[in-house]
Amino acid sequence: MTRETDARDGRVAYAALTDTGRARLTDMLATAEQIAAEVFAELPWSKEDVGRLSAPLTLLGGTGLPGRAPAP
Repeated sequence: MTRETDARDGRVAYAALTDTGRARLTDMLATAEQIAAEVFAELPWSKEDVGRLSAPLTLLGGTGLPGRAPAP
């Protein structure tokens, strides 16, 4: 990561990915997609199974928990 300043406000700084960081992120996303495809393709996941799994995962993600704002 590198640190970049805001062109309009010198008090503000942003973290930015380097070329190496972008390459690693691209590799990581490709690996994550491949693993997810393998997990969900090899098992007999019915539409109902996916629905039962996605409901509690959605709650864990912050949408719908009492007293907690929805995830952005």
